[in-house]
Amino acid sequence: MICDTAYRFEQESRAGGLSVCYSGREACTPGHSFGPAVRDHYIIHYILRGKGTFEQDGRQYPLGPSDAFLITPYHTASYRADESDPWEYVWIAFRGSDVDGILARCGLSRQTPVFHYRLETPLERRIPVGYSAAAANTAQDYEALGELYGFFSLLMRSHEMHSDARASRGTPLQQAIAYVEANYFNDFSVEDLAAHVSLSRSQLYRVFKNSLGMSPQSYILQCRLTKARYLVCNTALSVAEIALSCGFTDQSYFTRCFRSQYGASPLVYRVSDDARPLQR
Repeated sequence: MICDTAYRFEQESRAGGLSVCYSGREACTPGHSFGPAVRDHYIIHYILRGKGTFEQDGRQYPLGPSDAFLITPYHTASYRADESDPWEYVWIAFRGSDVDGILARCGLSRQTPVFHYRLETPLERRIPVGYSAAAANTAQDYEALGELYGFFSLLMRSHEMHSDARASRGTPLQQAIAYVEANYFNDFSVEDLAAHVSLSRSQLYRVFKNSLGMSPQSYILQCRLTKARYLVCNTALSVAEIALSCGFTDQSYFTRCFRSQYGASPLVYRVSDDARPLQR
């Protein structure tokens, strides 16, 4: 049976920073393969039984039960089931501005796209299989999103359980992301961020560029603009108040950045069709 269950659903980005694209389950035939190809979203495949090989960025990863692999957007990837013991897996696809930070806390990135799940709690139960594009409604969308957060929670616990004491605070990237999330409303520099994680500015740049594909400054700006968009859509605060609340000391600069990111000034965006209420 090539495909035991293969459900797919699409939802609008009602939660802003994270949304589920589709999910499914497949028992593959011997040698069944996909790719090389690229996606415009993230996908995690979790292997229930059997074996296969995952390849991304020119590296091959032989995988088996309780292993999983991450496909990142716009990077060529392929995978193939073993000829004698083909794998069965579940998958979930997702996107959103919060994804990179969440994955970093799970120990995952483009550079580290595979992991072994070690907890007793079945990970596959958090894959929201069973929704279709035609049947999904708002309640089902939020239910699926809740399952995705639960899925990531288990990945984080598995990752943290097997991290050594020296890494108990997380990797430099995880520490940096946590610092930005906790201090985006303050006026801090990239040098301040580098000092917090005990790296030089150039070392911090390489960490962000290799893992997230962007500079620390770009990540900080993206984080602040995401928070600002929430305030634009969900409050009656003035542009000046939103700018200060999100770490922008210059209102004009904030407006330019917001327009560049979202295609309209904060006030115009607030009354546009894109400005439906968002959740944090």
